[in-house]
Amino acid sequence: MNNIFLVHTPYHLMLSVGFAKQLVEQDNFLIIFEDFDVSSVDTNNFSHLFKKIEILQGNLVLKDINIIKKIYLYYINIKKLKKIIKKRNFDKVFTFNNNIILDQKIFELVNQKRKCKVIYIEDGSAAYNQSYKECGNLKRKVKSLTKKAIFNLNDYGQCVSILGLNNYIDELFVLYPELIREELREKKVKKITDTQFADGAKLVYKNLFDEIEVSRNSIIVFLDKYEFVKTIQQNYFYILERIIEYSKEKNKDVYFKYHPREEKEFIKLLELDYKNIFFIKKEIPSEVVGYSLSGNNIIISTTSTSLLTINKIIEDKSFIISLVKILDLETVIIKAYSKLNFSIPNNIDELKKIILS
Repeated sequence: MNNIFLVHTPYHLMLSVGFAKQLVEQDNFLIIFEDFDVSSVDTNNFSHLFKKIEILQGNLVLKDINIIKKIYLYYINIKKLKKIIKKRNFDKVFTFNNNIILDQKIFELVNQKRKCKVIYIEDGSAAYNQSYKECGNLKRKVKSLTKKAIFNLNDYGQCVSILGLNNYIDELFVLYPELIREELREKKVKKITDTQFADGAKLVYKNLFDEIEVSRNSIIVFLDKYEFVKTIQQNYFYILERIIEYSKEKNKDVYFKYHPREEKEFIKLLELDYKNIFFIKKEIPSEVVGYSLSGNNIIISTTSTSLLTINKIIEDKSFIISLVKILDLETVIIKAYSKLNFSIPNNIDELKKIILS
């Protein structure tokens, strides 16, 4: 049995390694695209699980170049992929984002010889929220047709309105099958096991556990990307300052962590006004933070995937708080958070009561 895993983020890598550890008797191939800082990953920790690990250029290079050069670099990547794929008959391809051109091209290549199962593993909160891309408008249709023609994607280049939904996806793996969005329920859905999750985290992030130290009984805030909060910046900052004030009343430290792809240190000035706040390196994944915690900590974010993954790690679910209602961001994911027993305060007074309780 030959399997190929397609990785674009640290979360993808963590789950791919967790899956491969359970498929160790099979031949596993790992393709890592440089859409994140791959230099921070020590592949020696998990290379024994894979027949081959290939690292290809990704968005760290492609995002700042013109479209002509980008297409050229795509073709270089495709040429390398063809060399890997032509030597094998692959049985399963594992993807986390079937809207990416190179993933779609791999689906097309592995299915040229015989039927290869395309398996979608969740990309985070997208499996539970209401994000949707309209495929019917003219711009999307033209883009989809152009992409299919340039890269010869055939049916695998079809528009993706919801990740994991397209008809060539054979089955899905998610953390919480009972909570996924309604549209995905028509697929064959399986659960990512706790063992797959834990094995992946502890192998991929093995070298990072010594780089973090969080004091007991603290508050950890996983910040949203500035791009997401800039339209509600005043309200967002007000809430963060209240969290710091309430933490002082309980003699708790507050740790902030930026999103891994955040480019703007937008709350840096808070350090000038408060002495009980600290920053966790943004490169350290939330899973490492979770496994490093001890005592009765409070985890706070809005709709970050971190809340879903941390929930798999810490024992007391009542200490996870989502700010989604306070910020008037009513989304479908509230239903999932409620079923997981997260605290979802309606206003700042309720937030204060939870923190001070």
